[in-house]
Amino acid sequence: LFFVMLVCIPFAWMWMLPSQTKDFSASIFSVSVFLSNLYFMSQVDYFAPSAELNPLLHTWSLSIEEQFYFFFPLLLLLLIKPSRKLAIISIFLLAALSFTFSELAWRENQERNFFFSFSRFWELFAGSISAFIVQKRGVQKNNCIALLGLLAIIFSIFVYDESIPFPSAYALVPVIGVVLIVLYAEKETLTARILGTRAFVSIGLISYSAYLWHQPLFAFAKLKLLAQPSPVLMTALSLTSLVFAYFSWKFIEKPFRNRKLLSGKIIFTSSS
Repeated sequence: LFFVMLVCIPFAWMWMLPSQTKDFSASIFSVSVFLSNLYFMSQVDYFAPSAELNPLLHTWSLSIEEQFYFFFPLLLLLLIKPSRKLAIISIFLLAALSFTFSELAWRENQERNFFFSFSRFWELFAGSISAFIVQKRGVQKNNCIALLGLLAIIFSIFVYDESIPFPSAYALVPVIGVVLIVLYAEKETLTARILGTRAFVSIGLISYSAYLWHQPLFAFAKLKLLAQPSPVLMTALSLTSLVFAYFSWKFIEKPFRNRKLLSGKIIFTSSS
């Protein structure tokens, strides 16, 4: 993430207007402290043309994840010691509250709801609840249910567009799809075999880096061209993001995951 931010700086200096550079600088700070979702919530409409010109717009989701990863372990420490059952019930209730808030909030302000942390937490709570279930009974084998989960995700990818309020009840389709895969795609199921192919596993390995690279490539292409890139160019940029992602994964992610090269203490001290 910090490497991608560093690479963005010279291109922002060359191709951005002063007002855009100011916003970009503010976004760099907000990304660094994992509050970019709140910054963008106060600044932009995610689907507005101007929003697409911000190279770090996509970091809103990383900020929400980091906020959840900070909050959720503290919640577990508080609740699971007195009672595991209490912890699970509390997570269900918080997930239901977050979902209800999200469904009501988009009707008042769809853009703010899109970026707001609590509007998104129910999606992450769904994964936490799935983890409790898997821990207790393991991953079950059910070809039909697992395949239904995969089809739900594919449906969302190709049918949902910017006209769909999100997050909202519509988000249940892809979220439940993921949950069904987690719970029922035992390794012998067709869904597990499909997702376990070398191509999908390879994409999965570099997916985080690909996510980091795609928005800066798209944004700077639009800034440089002063127009919407052609479908051919967008396809080329998408493939380029995968190439960049591979090298990021190989030369940044992997070394940082190697405890022999970099200990957790060194990484934490350097980040601080």
